[in-house]
Amino acid sequence: MNEIHQGGTAGEGQSTVNPHYLERAIDLGERYDVCASEDIYDVQGMKLIAKGAKLAPGMQERLIRRKLRKPLEMTLSITDGVDIALVREMAEQLLDELPPLQACAAETATRRMLLDALGGIRLNSSMTTLLTMAYKSEGQRHFRHTVLVGLIAMVLADRAQLPRDDVLTIAHAGLLHDIGEMYLDPAYLRSDAHLKPEEWKHVIVHPKVGQMVLTEQTSYPPRVARAVGEHHERLDGSGYPHRHAGRQISREGSFVATAEMLGGIFMRPDNALQRACLALRIIPREFEAEVVSIVSRIVQATPQASRPGSVRSLAEQQPRLNTLHRTLEDALAKCAAIASSPQATEEGVLDAQQRVADRIDVIWRSLASSGVGACLVEPQQVIDDSRPEILFELEVVSRELSWRLRDIARDLVVQLTQQDTATQALFAELVDTLDHAG
Repeated sequence: MNEIHQGGTAGEGQSTVNPHYLERAIDLGERYDVCASEDIYDVQGMKLIAKGAKLAPGMQERLIRRKLRKPLEMTLSITDGVDIALVREMAEQLLDELPPLQACAAETATRRMLLDALGGIRLNSSMTTLLTMAYKSEGQRHFRHTVLVGLIAMVLADRAQLPRDDVLTIAHAGLLHDIGEMYLDPAYLRSDAHLKPEEWKHVIVHPKVGQMVLTEQTSYPPRVARAVGEHHERLDGSGYPHRHAGRQISREGSFVATAEMLGGIFMRPDNALQRACLALRIIPREFEAEVVSIVSRIVQATPQASRPGSVRSLAEQQPRLNTLHRTLEDALAKCAAIASSPQATEEGVLDAQQRVADRIDVIWRSLASSGVGACLVEPQQVIDDSRPEILFELEVVSRELSWRLRDIARDLVVQLTQQDTATQALFAELVDTLDHAG
């Protein structure tokens, strides 16, 4: 498990310990009983920890320095950790707190279906420990997010009239979609972290890590692990970690990916449903048309969702609009300069440049089709503060596209990882421009 453990791929019958997982497990020991569920041996047959022993800080170096016969995750148990009852409790809390989730589960039967589906999830000791780590992180922020994504994914699957087995698959994948994050440095996961593009390469592996953990440590159907591995992919190929597109992405993965994106928006206090509907439609073919249609119908059936509420004035939005316009023009100019540079003939340069140019072109076309493009150039000539619904759309679209430009910067850095330093330097200004889109 290359991304799960420290270095090289773990061979059969041996496993190195991921230091971030181990640190989290030891931290859990301060509140819970985290014990060895069996004797833990290294590959030489030396017993490192006896069955029943509590995990303690003094064991950290011993476990890190040695290769184990079995993955550590499969030899630990936790007492009174997260169970399905606690998952259901959090689900009910979210259903009571979040208006957009209430709109999605407006019917009593839908709410009952969600809670029943969660009750059908089975967690082994590895999954219990990982969810408990999420529960303990940042005031339960990670745990709230993972339960919320599971709920949204199930709502979408139910609205699409998928068979119950598919809904249950999506329930598992939604609830467990971010377990790979428990193997990452916590500094990269803080809610206030503004990651530089070069730091992003450490984060984009987490879907693959989660897929590998589920494949190797659970008996869930392969479709669950696959959907977890796809929860940041996009139909247009702009996602990660594999840039899969179209039919390369499973239907379950597509539902979980949409739910993951919606999860962040649903936590916002200001007209989240309408924001979600706009965000799904900004880039054509980024998400499944079926799912986009489902969210649109929910918005239409929720009268208050179509009212923008408090909206920032044009003057307040002007700095972001100016930055977005300047970023798009500067990025295209830098793309053109790279294409005409002497290094353009070197392997990989034009491919990277063209991928950026193509994605920026998609953003320009999206701006033009939505009418926002004209607002970037001469906003005062197109709109004033008397049209709150237009101001609201302008704010959402500009914010979402700023994020998309930052995504392009991150994707570019990852794409250039295997290139030499001269090629990376050639793209450095372009990366910096995109990363400061807003």
